[in-house]
Amino acid sequence: MSGTTPFTRREFLGSSLAIVSTIASVPTFLRSSATVLGAPANDPRKPGKSGQNILVVVQLSGGNDGLNTVVPFGFDDYYRARPALGVDAKTVLTLDDGAGIGLNPALSDLKTLIDDGMAGIVQGVGYPNPNRSHFASMDIWHTADPERGSARGTGWLGRALDDMASPPAAGNGA
Repeated sequence: MSGTTPFTRREFLGSSLAIVSTIASVPTFLRSSATVLGAPANDPRKPGKSGQNILVVVQLSGGNDGLNTVVPFGFDDYYRARPALGVDAKTVLTLDDGAGIGLNPALSDLKTLIDDGMAGIVQGVGYPNPNRSHFASMDIWHTADPERGSARGTGWLGRALDDMASPPAAGNGA
C-alpha cells in the first residue's frame, strides 16, 4: 500500500464497527424523532404546526436532586439542612418575584421558557394516602391508579394522549 492512505484496513474496520454499534444502540424513539425533525415542514408527523400545543413531560428520576433543581432559597431551613449542598441564593434564578423559589443557575434556558409562558413547574404532586414504598409509589404515578398500583397498561399519560387523539364521540355536540 502507498503511504498516502489515511488509515489502514484494520483501522477502517475497527472504526466502522464502532460507528455501527453506536448507531444500533440509539433507542428507536430517538431515531424516529431525529427523522421527523429533519422532515419537510409540511410533513404531518412534524410537531409544532401553527396553533398546535406541544406537551413535553420531563420526569427526573434517579440522581436528580429536586431541592437543588427548584431551589427554596428563601427558606433558612434549606440552608441549615444543606450547609454544603445548598445552591447559593445569590446565583439562584428567581421564579416567583421574591417568595423564595428559584431554579438552579444551570437552568437558564428553562427559566427563559418559563418567563415566556412556554413552560411551567408543578411541585408537590402526590396522591391520597401515600404509602412508603418507592416502587409502589412509582407504579401509582405511572398508572394514576392508587388502587391498582401496577405499572401494567398504558398509564395516565398514555390514556391522556389516546383521549386527545380520539375523534369526539357521536352525539356529544362536538
